[in-house]
Amino acid sequence: GAGKTAMDSILWLMSRGVPADLVHWIVPRDVYVINRSFYEMPDKDKKRFLEALWAEEWSTGKQGLNILEKHSMVSRIFADHEPTSCKYAILSQTEIAELRKVQNVVRLGYVQKVGLDSITLQHGSIPMPAGALCIDCAASAFFDSITLQHGSIPMPAGALCIDCAASAFYCQKDRRPIFSDNRITLQMCLPSSHGSGSVWSAMAATTAFVEAQPMREDEKNILCTPVIASDDPELMLMGLYVDDKKRQHWERLGIYEVWSKRMVARGWSSMLDVEVDPSVRARAVAQSRQFVFAKKEQR
Repeated sequence: GAGKTAMDSILWLMSRGVPADLVHWIVPRDVYVINRSFYEMPDKDKKRFLEALWAEEWSTGKQGLNILEKHSMVSRIFADHEPTSCKYAILSQTEIAELRKVQNVVRLGYVQKVGLDSITLQHGSIPMPAGALCIDCAASAFFDSITLQHGSIPMPAGALCIDCAASAFYCQKDRRPIFSDNRITLQMCLPSSHGSGSVWSAMAATTAFVEAQPMREDEKNILCTPVIASDDPELMLMGLYVDDKKRQHWERLGIYEVWSKRMVARGWSSMLDVEVDPSVRARAVAQSRQFVFAKKEQR
């Protein structure tokens, strides 16, 4: 797997003395990671960073992602491989450098079967040396077997299986109103620019804040519109427009300032809350909006 838990597993093994050349990393798709430095930089540096980033011109997804990479908002783990996914893993430059030490990277698609002496993937197989530890970051595990898309394999007694794929964040397939019939259905309801890695905490706090407001249920659902999370990296380019649109709803109901101050106090601020040149911000939002509508037309 190539998600955050897979990365953490590799970093943990290497921090405990496992040499990088003994690690074999199966990467079904290369991914972008978010640079931790953006969230940790002082506000004055963040202002300069965003003004430089938003001053750039782009119209296609590739151009926009290249700009994010140019300004170190995102990074790819391996320079020679184009990412096609983003799991929104937040890593430091030190962690990225450590992961780049792993040279045995397998790009043969998803794992189909783990055998005693080999691993079968979509586009080939690799040998499994005797005594090797296989850390599963791509399948759900049960007590005596592992059920996969096209079959199952037994799980021997005493086997160690580390499941890194049972994430509700990406398993959500449908949307429903968050507030309905005296029931709250917790869902993803914030753009990716919120949260600084604590997006679930930020969503729960926002949902509670909206629930406490003296307004109609339909107004609450406008403020907390659920979204289905995706690992499509181009969604990072759409977030600015989505964020701005949501902000307008909150401002129209007169509660954005109170909510925003609480978010900022907890480190959950949006990029739109950083004080930058208004004309630069407006131009960036316009480019994001243009990209969103261009993608809709393509569909």
